[in-house]
Amino acid sequence: MTNTLDNHQNIITLAFSDPTLENEFLTHYFKKTLFQIRLALVLGMTLYLLFAVLDKLIVPERIYHFFFIRFVFVLPSLFIFLVISFFPFFSRYMLFFMSIAGFIAGFGIITMLLIGNNEVISFYPTGILLVIMWIYVFSGLRFIYATITSLIIIITYILFELTLHLNPFHLLINHNFFLISSVIIGGFAGYMMEDYSRKDFINNKLIKQEKDNAQKAREIAESANQAKSQFLANMSHEIRTPMNAIIGLTELSLQTNLTSKQEDYLVKIKNSSRSLLGIINDILDFSKIEAGKLDLEFIEFDLNNILDNVSNIISFKAQEKGIELSFNTDKDVPVCLIGDPLRLGQVLINLTNNAVKFTDSGKIIIETTIIREEEKQIILKFSVKDTGIGMNQDQIKKIFQSFTQADLSTTRKYGGTGLGLTISKKLVEMMGGEIIVESEPQKGSSFSFSVSLNKSKNQKKQAKESPIDIQGINFSGTTILLVEDNKINQQVAQELLEHKGFIVNVANNGREAIEIINHNTFNAVLMDIQMPEIDGFETTKLIRKISKFVDLPIIAMTAHALSEEKEKCFDSGMNDYVSKPIDPDKLFSTLAKWIKISKKESESEIKIVNKQEIIKNNNNLAKNLPGIDIEQGLKRMLGNRKLFKDLLIDFANEYKNLYDELKEAKINGDINKIYRTSHNLKGVAGNLSANLLSSAAYKLELGAKNNNLNELDGLIDEFNQALNQVFESIKLFK
Repeated sequence: MTNTLDNHQNIITLAFSDPTLENEFLTHYFKKTLFQIRLALVLGMTLYLLFAVLDKLIVPERIYHFFFIRFVFVLPSLFIFLVISFFPFFSRYMLFFMSIAGFIAGFGIITMLLIGNNEVISFYPTGILLVIMWIYVFSGLRFIYATITSLIIIITYILFELTLHLNPFHLLINHNFFLISSVIIGGFAGYMMEDYSRKDFINNKLIKQEKDNAQKAREIAESANQAKSQFLANMSHEIRTPMNAIIGLTELSLQTNLTSKQEDYLVKIKNSSRSLLGIINDILDFSKIEAGKLDLEFIEFDLNNILDNVSNIISFKAQEKGIELSFNTDKDVPVCLIGDPLRLGQVLINLTNNAVKFTDSGKIIIETTIIREEEKQIILKFSVKDTGIGMNQDQIKKIFQSFTQADLSTTRKYGGTGLGLTISKKLVEMMGGEIIVESEPQKGSSFSFSVSLNKSKNQKKQAKESPIDIQGINFSGTTILLVEDNKINQQVAQELLEHKGFIVNVANNGREAIEIINHNTFNAVLMDIQMPEIDGFETTKLIRKISKFVDLPIIAMTAHALSEEKEKCFDSGMNDYVSKPIDPDKLFSTLAKWIKISKKESESEIKIVNKQEIIKNNNNLAKNLPGIDIEQGLKRMLGNRKLFKDLLIDFANEYKNLYDELKEAKINGDINKIYRTSHNLKGVAGNLSANLLSSAAYKLELGAKNNNLNELDGLIDEFNQALNQVFESIKLFK
């Protein structure tokens, strides 16, 4: 920021040309000298009392005349000024008041000189000199006021002496030369002191201005970082939402009957999508590191799990290129450590991925050794060595720069954002280590980095839970409430879950979720975060307020990827977190973690209808009924006819008075209730494959939403016809 301070001064008076700045200086000057001014007034009164003692010694015959001057005129005046100095208006007229005080003090001395004898005349000019010194040194007057006041006192004294013919003019001037000299010297000294004081004031103001500018710059930077973080969160959500659809639908398509060419296309779409997701993650990590928003975890972990994960991710790529991948870990390296396993694994995967990318043949070795070990802490060294294309020294100097690769030809041939190594270097430094690279062209590269970790107290204990094996787990009959506003995401999640045997009920927003959950029993809730009306955080808090849902597993399922969002999930009462795009294995293992599924039905917390019971009840349900698509409904229930019958009967019991409620709401003008009810029933009817009823509910929902009062009666009647048709069909089950 540029400095616009106008500090030009009048060369004679030293006043600033800017009136605002001058007033600010005078205010500052007054505050600085206020104590000094009061002290000066007390000192002036003390000196006058001291001269009263001298009066008794030098002019005892004039003591009563001098008593009047001192105790009736001068001392009361100075005391009045001292009292006034405690009033707010004193600051505005301080220079005037103190000039008058100085003149009164000087005039008192002059009066005593004129009415005194020769001894007084020869001695008391010293009193005038003391008054002048008092004015310059103690009174707090600016030099120009002090000089003018002192000159007025001396001129008054000279004029009185001339008027009374006490001395000829040339003798008077000669006699008072030291007084005139003191005024001149005091004036120059006061000029320099005030000039210094003003310059000091300007310097301090400039320093303060620079500090204020720096503070404003910091606030702007912090605000920009905050806006950047919010932008990243929004960008993450907006990008991951379509990515979730692409990857999820590709996963679902790969589970269908495909030609070899179609499968090849879909596999390539899947791999490309995951590569794009990796680039998105790199950009987010880099931005968080630059903004200082990336925090490390400090938890127990198993080093073997990290190395196994690296092997699982990298080995397939290495095998495709015919590269040998080996791990060498010193036997003394402890297994259970404390640190950030996610970021440590991220660095290893990044370096190993690069090694595979830039190596066409040969081998890649991942080594783990101990640099230094103490009782509670250990520094490990990880090395990733390859026999790839290598780099020269100029290329090595640039590889850790953001968005930079060895050269343009490398970017064209191998691709990449040039962020991986930058992120790895930052992460290693955050973990208390450093990263070093050694390389020669056509001979390969060696990337080594050190990290500081704590040792776990129990080396025999697995620091990290083994992943849950979802193979063989029977999820059939497990009820899930899916709270998601995006239709494509609903389809992806619902089909993935139903393919595993879950019974899925969908809520389009938080308000609908609360209404559904109050009338149904669920084993878990998958909760989106960013939704209209009520978001996932608030919905979770409202659910937790209901005592019977305190222990209900609620798992966040959202495109938000920032750590702050994860913390907000846990703070709102959610149990776990699954990010979009949905990784099916991660989704199912997370559900298995929170939904305690027992092999024995009697011990299970989830009522799972076994295969024999399903078969037993298969013959009790017709293939088709008016208003209900039985075939479609059974498909949704994974063939469980009994469950389907029970749900239909529960539906009839719960909504038997719905028509009367809708008519009453119409009479009372409660259009919002009609909208909420029809919206909710549209989803319920759809899940029961009562398609005609679902369509009628949808029309009624639109009519209420658009506030078409003239059409509502007709829409309610049409809805009631479809509802009665479903009720009549359900009666066949009872």
